[in-house]
Amino acid sequence: MYKYNTLKYPTILLGIIPILFFIYYVWQFTINVPFLDDSLYYTKCLVDVENSKSVVDSFWIFMKQHTITEHRTPVSKFTAWLIYQFTGKFDYVILAHLGNLALFGMLFLFWRFFRKTQTNLLYFLPIPFLIFQMQTYENQFWTICNWTYYPIGLLQMVVLYFLSYQKKNNLLYAALTAILVTFTFSNGMFVFLPVGLVLLYQKRYKALGIFIVIGLACVALYFSNYKPSPIAPHEFSISNLLVGFVLMLGAYVDVQSYHQYTIFTSTICGLIILLLMTYGGFILLGKYFKNERDYLKNAETQHFMFIVSSMIVLCMSAVFSLHGRTWF
Repeated sequence: MYKYNTLKYPTILLGIIPILFFIYYVWQFTINVPFLDDSLYYTKCLVDVENSKSVVDSFWIFMKQHTITEHRTPVSKFTAWLIYQFTGKFDYVILAHLGNLALFGMLFLFWRFFRKTQTNLLYFLPIPFLIFQMQTYENQFWTICNWTYYPIGLLQMVVLYFLSYQKKNNLLYAALTAILVTFTFSNGMFVFLPVGLVLLYQKRYKALGIFIVIGLACVALYFSNYKPSPIAPHEFSISNLLVGFVLMLGAYVDVQSYHQYTIFTSTICGLIILLLMTYGGFILLGKYFKNERDYLKNAETQHFMFIVSSMIVLCMSAVFSLHGRTWF
């Protein structure tokens, strides 16, 4: 284990910089005006719900796919409806801020891991820069995006947190959160794979069976009367996914004003981050299996079980979010 050293406070102060800039940007530029298809996505849903004649009708209105893409995200629509019920109006600012809070939740879970394992905070420093990067600046006020991409990362980590630390009712909380994340955005359903791995390792076969049933039911409901998007391509290419993933990792140093350098800088930075993630992953897995026999008693193993499974699902969600996207 690494001990905290004299770099503790400078590291914390440096890590706060991207967070403060993020907060400033969000409060400065998030206004109560729909961005692109936000109005079509939320306003029509709220109008239809208000005109619905029963709870069942309202449920299927929330479950309805986006009018121009294949998204089925009732959680964000229901949240928008709750805002309307409490404020008497639809407020895009409140919705955007709630979506952005998921990033702070993810940061807290990573911070908790570093604190619990007493790992040198210097290794924590890149995390706030990666979580609060502004290359996807429009996502902060484009509510469709910050209510799909951001909460799934947080909720997936919460599911794995509940399962990694075996406490009373955690299995129930994990199951409910897994259902919630599935209907927050389609990539959320990928959480069931690392869930299966964690439960297999813990030899919790009854719980595994429960999650298999829940997972199959969620997928079946999600794709019930499913219509693929007429505007999004669906050609699957491993090479495009890998290239896109590397470029996404390196997007923090994307030189947007000099397009001829964009791919180069993003690729180099992405490869460096990927190598560091791979190296760190092997270190974590080594510590994880070293304590395999004592996994029920050893708190350190539970910490690493949580962080390793979280990185698996976050990388899966990131890779598959690149499906059909053009990077060049």
